[in-house]
Amino acid sequence: VIAHLHLVASWPHAPYLELLHDPPVGDYRHRFSIFTDPPLVGSDGSVPVPRGPGLGVEIDPDLVEREIEP
Repeated sequence: VIAHLHLVASWPHAPYLELLHDPPVGDYRHRFSIFTDPPLVGSDGSVPVPRGPGLGVEIDPDLVEREIEP
């Protein structure tokens, strides 16, 4: 999703960015929960492009540790 956000942001006059919205698991907010500071959809429908290194987002290390099977 984040890579697609960067791609669409680089495309002049991109018509839209599709985000899955099939709550609760398919909701885009659930998909973004892996990030420490996820981008959020604004009230006008826009999504800011993350500005950090790489794709601009950080993975939540605590979530990764919790989800790793021993």
